[in-house]
Amino acid sequence: MATLQDENGQIVRLKGWHTVGRLPTSELRIHSRKISNFHAVVHWDGTQWILKDMGSTNGTWLDGEPIAAGISRPLSAGQTIRFANNHVWEVCSLEPPMATAYPTEGGSPVLAKNGLIGLPNNEQPEASIYQSRTMGWVVEREGSINRVVDAEVVPAGGRSWRLCLPQSVPNTIVLATPTPNINNIRLHFQVSLDQESIQMTAWHGNQSIPFRSRAHMELLLVLARQRIDDVARGDLPTTEHGWLYRDDLARKLAIFDNRTYVYVHRAREQFAQAGIEGAASLIERRPDSGQVRIGVARLEVTKD
Repeated sequence: MATLQDENGQIVRLKGWHTVGRLPTSELRIHSRKISNFHAVVHWDGTQWILKDMGSTNGTWLDGEPIAAGISRPLSAGQTIRFANNHVWEVCSLEPPMATAYPTEGGSPVLAKNGLIGLPNNEQPEASIYQSRTMGWVVEREGSINRVVDAEVVPAGGRSWRLCLPQSVPNTIVLATPTPNINNIRLHFQVSLDQESIQMTAWHGNQSIPFRSRAHMELLLVLARQRIDDVARGDLPTTEHGWLYRDDLARKLAIFDNRTYVYVHRAREQFAQAGIEGAASLIERRPDSGQVRIGVARLEVTKD
């Protein structure tokens, strides 16, 4: 996440669109009459961070050079920004914007981990925030999934959280070979006869992506078998393959608390860490019926 630091050591984490000014609504509010109400903006354009003076009365400087009103200037780490020529900020880092949840009563934010925010924390999530392929940004809880927008406040873990959700998307990179994603991988499960051991490997062409054994693999295995069985029936359309009611899934796993939801979150994280794009779609949900299914269509299960 990109950061600025002032001469007093104050650090500001930049949102995708970060306004600077005297207004209470400014992301970076500077309490000085030398600062205009809407003084400047720092924003991510999809490939780099940009600084733009918004026609301020007393100007904006980058490395000692004034920026003309309305002119955009790209930022580099180590540069110095001056607002009204006496409020100085150093550009510390310039990573792309990251989805973040800030507790409304103050305290440490929760940063996205591999594109997922788990609230109240990523270790024991009660709710997950991520970008859905069809719905945009969503908040998912056990049994529900709803759209959310930047700056929306959501409850989780007995606290309220204000979401900072980047809206810009980096320019598409054309690759000679597509990267592995949920739509183009083949997922293979190797299961011991006593079902105590589950080995899982994703295949992308001739490339194998092995996964370390985790508790949530049993959930993926149950959903994979359901989808395989539905395909074998031959009388169901593809859109109907693999769906299980959440309660039926919990019974098959012999889990009767929120661990199914925690397993879903951790499975998505594991796929994202492995470099598989679209990991949030590893588990698909039908909010109206409470059904879930595995999002990978090419599945194999073999026994030792």
